[in-house]
Parts: sequence; structure tokens; C-alpha cells
Amino acid sequence: MNRKVQRARILQLLYAREFNNGDSKIDKFEIPIEDSNLITNFIIQIVEGVIAQKEYLDKMIEQYAENWENKRLLTIDKLILRFAIFEMLFFKETPKKVVINEAIELAKKFSSEKSSSFINGILDKIFIIEMGKKNE
Repeated sequence: MNRKVQRARILQLLYAREFNNGDSKIDKFEIPIEDSNLITNFIIQIVEGVIAQKEYLDKMIEQYAENWENKRLLTIDKLILRFAIFEMLFFKETPKKVVINEAIELAKKFSSEKSSSFINGILDKIFIIEMGKKNE
């Protein structure tokens, strides 16, 4: 399963968790047996990492989403941002531009008309500023 498909699955799992009383582990999701092979190590690492780092990720979103409070963001946009930021910061093997492009595509597919440019703007800022700090 390619990473594009895996990222869509991550979004689905995070979205389900958001509305499932916050169950924090993938194994608590009711995944049909025929779909259980669709959960890869990459998916587990991202979902569990996003859950563990949720407060940190939300602070970053609030910091870079100027004049936007987290509570005003669409849930789907917040979830896309959380896991894209997590992947950018903690998965060094993934090219950052790929993460940004995939997040934009997910926003185009699953969110509002303006979400893709909003998400692009935030992730670009984080890429430039945060990745610059790591290279210093």
C-alpha cells in the first residue's frame, strides 16, 4: 500500500477517534477483519504519535495559523495539519515537500474549497521556520 493511501487511512482513523470518545489506540477501533491488513507500521506510528503529541501539535498550529484559534478550525483541517506536522518533524526519511503536497491533496479531497491553500500556508511556514532551526 503506497503512502498516499496510508495517509488517507491515517486521516480516517484520526477522524474516527475524534468522534469516538478519544480512544487512544488503533487496536480499539472497530476495523473489519478484511480491512485489518490495511494498518501498516507507518499508520500506527503516525496515529499513535499524533495522539501522544496532540497538545504540542495544536500549539504549533495555533502559533502558525495567525489570527485563527484551534477551536475555529474545521476538524478535518486540524487533523490533516496535526499528522502532516508530526510527519514533517519526526519522520526524517519522508521528503517534507511530499508531506505538504499530500496534505494539500487530502484537504482538496476531504475538506472545504479553501482548506488546501490554508493548510499549504501553515505547512510552508512550519517547513521554512522549523526545518531552518533544525539545520542551524
